[in-house]
Amino acid sequence: DSRVPLAPFRSMEYLKSTVMVIEGDEDYRAMYRQVIAEELKAKYREAVSPPQAMAYLRKHALPDLIILNTHLPEVDGLTAVNLLRRTPYLSTIKIIVTSHVSDEAVVTLFAEHGIEEYMLKPFNAETLKEKVERLLSAPRKVS
Repeated sequence: DSRVPLAPFRSMEYLKSTVMVIEGDEDYRAMYRQVIAEELKAKYREAVSPPQAMAYLRKHALPDLIILNTHLPEVDGLTAVNLLRRTPYLSTIKIIVTSHVSDEAVVTLFAEHGIEEYMLKPFNAETLKEKVERLLSAPRKVS
């Protein structure tokens, strides 16, 4: 057979992945949708607050990755991360925290609470795509 096999389309590996974004800013949510749903072809879910996200998570399949802004209505980012890490069925979900705060002590505090990545805003779509691809490709955390 002289046919050359085609290399798999890169984003096919993410088709079964789900990413939940918890972000109040519509411009960032639009970028997340573009990168996650359209470019990576992963399932995309969004919430504008941690309570809205928790209500969704109680009723639906769990995401592989959560992207969480630190400045949200109702609940701050660290409280949301603590809630995710203390809830047994949510504790192994990978988390990217996004923030405008560059203080090293804040970054360290989030790292101590088990996040995988801290992304300083503003960031571009390519940076987001690289981080999401890396985390979706990594093995799931063990509780």
